[in-house]
Order: sequence, then structure tokens, then C-alpha cells
Amino acid sequence: MTYVTCRLYQRSSTQTPQELDKIVGQELVPQFMKSGRLLRYITLKSGDDRIGSFSAFEDQASAERAASMASEWMNSTGVMSGLKQTVNYTGNVISSYRGSGDLRMGSVGIIAINRTNASDSNIEQALRESQPILQQRAGLARLTIVRLSQGEVGVFVSFTNADAVQRWKRDADAQRAQSGSPVQKVFPNAPQRTDVEILNVYNG
Repeated sequence: MTYVTCRLYQRSSTQTPQELDKIVGQELVPQFMKSGRLLRYITLKSGDDRIGSFSAFEDQASAERAASMASEWMNSTGVMSGLKQTVNYTGNVISSYRGSGDLRMGSVGIIAINRTNASDSNIEQALRESQPILQQRAGLARLTIVRLSQGEVGVFVSFTNADAVQRWKRDADAQRAQSGSPVQKVFPNAPQRTDVEILNVYNG
């Protein structure tokens, strides 16, 4: 089962997000690639100037091995010494959807953390019911729904442009307010949202 990790760090060093992305891409990502089980690694910058990553592996064991590799690399190089981790989301993918847009450097996205009592099967059903709407959504690149180890549900969405992000937020809030809608059934409460810019995409 695909396993996802998402981490954000508060920056106190003088290195820019782009400089850190370059170092990670040249030194750390190749180590993940050698494992053969990395599906995707994305470097991020949040709207409040944190930096981080979103990664998808074939299974939890592979993700945990990569986390150990990253920890050893950070300790040995000191590259991340000026960073403080503020977010560490991990979990199994419940369902996903690939839109018509391309996921690439410069894309934008949302991390939405939802508190819900809905089961994984109910969430999968809600996504199936929403597919006709998603198919018509301009600018949507990828949607990944994850059962986080913390018990919440993370919705990670990427878009080709900022206007598509704003439309998504507006429409999601409207769906949440509509009784009986797929969104209202599984995510009745407003999520905790973080806007992000995608610095780079590395495919395994």
C-alpha cells in the first residue's frame, strides 16, 4: 500500500528554499532513488516561508528506511541544522485522483488536514461520487487522500496555477455547507489548510 510522508520545517538559516532544494536534489534524493521503491519526492515552500517535502513510497517499510537515511544524511552533513521541524504527517493512501494538469516545478497546492469519523471506505466512495466534478476541474494535477498515523485525514492537492487553488477552496467550502454532498458526508468540519508552492518534482 502506498505510504506518504509530508514534513515542513521552519527556516532560520540564510540558505534560500531554492538552495536547499538543490542540495537535497543532488545529494539526498539519489539515495532514495537507489532503494527502488520511491514513487515521488516533491520539495515544497509554504505560504508562511516554511520549506519541506512530500514523498510517496511503495510501502511503509520503504518510507521508514528512507527516513533513517535522511536522518543520517542530515546529521553527517549539517545541511539542515538551521531548520526546525514543525509538521510530520505520515500514513497510508486511501485514494487518489490524477487530473489533466501537469505536476511540475512552479505548481501550487494545498495541504488540508481534516478531523473526521468517516471510514476509509466512505471516503473512497465520496471520491468516486466526486469524479464527474473532478474531471471538469481545470488546473487540477493530483489529489491524494491519506489516513494519517495521527488519526486525521490529509488531503494533498496540486494545481497548475494559483487561480485554480482559490476556486478549489471556494467550491470545497460550498460543498461542505451543502447537506448530503460527498464532501459534507466525510469532511463536515473546516480543515486546517496550508498553501504550498512546489519547488521541484522527482519521480522514482
